[in-house]
Amino acid sequence: MKGRNAIGVRPAAVAGLFYPADPEILAAQVNGLLAAATAGGAPPKAVIVPHAGYVYSGPVAAAAYGCLRAVRETISRWSHQGFHYQHFGRLYAEVEVALYRGHGRSAWRLVEAGWGDLAASMIQRIEMVLVQSHDLRGRATLAAAARENDRRFQAGLMARAETDARTLGRSGSRWSRGLAAMLSAGVAALGGDADGARARLVAAGGHFEAAAMAVHRAVARRRLAELEADDSGIAAADRELEELGIRNPRAMADVFAPGRWF
Repeated sequence: MKGRNAIGVRPAAVAGLFYPADPEILAAQVNGLLAAATAGGAPPKAVIVPHAGYVYSGPVAAAAYGCLRAVRETISRWSHQGFHYQHFGRLYAEVEVALYRGHGRSAWRLVEAGWGDLAASMIQRIEMVLVQSHDLRGRATLAAAARENDRRFQAGLMARAETDARTLGRSGSRWSRGLAAMLSAGVAALGGDADGARARLVAAGGHFEAAAMAVHRAVARRRLAELEADDSGIAAADRELEELGIRNPRAMADVFAPGRWF
């Protein structure tokens, strides 16, 4: 491809202008900027950095990235023996990012790779972790099933997701019962049972309403509108999600209610 090298990476267009062209000099400059950066306060939730000539933007960008130093140092102190709640938090975040990006199979593989350590850690004896973990695995499994072409393997994935839904339903709390109903609705929709999916989504919406889970409730409404091919209902649910601060309602729906809904 024109303008790209053999492995598909575009050659640097401004090397020697915005920053040194020599890789060793560039690395030394970046490392020096990062070493000189100081940052205080709580770790950031997001980082936005300027991008211009390094002589102008370098110190500011380094200070922004320096804010992450405390996060990295904290993670480095985690125990490397066993599986702890912090490790579950990392697994949860990685799976949800994969779901948001539409990478259902990657999300499922991440859960499968970490499930053995999670189960052996005994932190699932904490009800919140039990609910979160089975909801996470169920959603990732359903997302993978929606992209699976092998019908037999897909059926196995759907059965696994339904098992996680039953586990969630046994918890008894309104929020877990809502998650169970939403997950089971996804299995029904993927299996072609539109009526069953509708009934479960309505039930999920009621549980989410009672548990004050506004985003989940709006996602359930969006999926219900998709099943009905109701464009105005989809638009209304998206507006509700946007009012709740969601920038990409469709992607968020894929996180909380993956599957195939139409």
